[in-house]
Amino acid sequence: MDAHQFLSLAEALAARAEADPDQPDFEALCRTIIGRAYYGVFLLTREFLDSLGFETRRVPNPHATFENALRNSGVFTLRRIAMELVELCSYRT
Repeated sequence: MDAHQFLSLAEALAARAEADPDQPDFEALCRTIIGRAYYGVFLLTREFLDSLGFETRRVPNPHATFENALRNSGVFTLRRIAMELVELCSYRT
C-alpha cells in the first residue's frame, strides 16, 4: 500500500467510527484509525525526505530520524508536521 491508501483507509474507518460510536469494537477501531493515519503520514514524510536526497531506507530508527529531520529543518510547517507525527504516535500506544 502507498501512503495515500493508508490515509484513505483511515478516513473511511473514521467515518464508520463517527457513524456508530457505540459499536463494541469502537476503541480498537479508533486505535486502527490512528495507526493507519500515522503510517500514512510516516510514508509521506519518507517520500518527501527521499525527494530531498536523504537516506531513508537504511537508518537505524527511521521514525525518530524522520521526526528529527523535520524538527531541525528550520521550516515552521515541517516542524509542525514533526510535532503532529509525535502526537499521532503517542495515541497509537
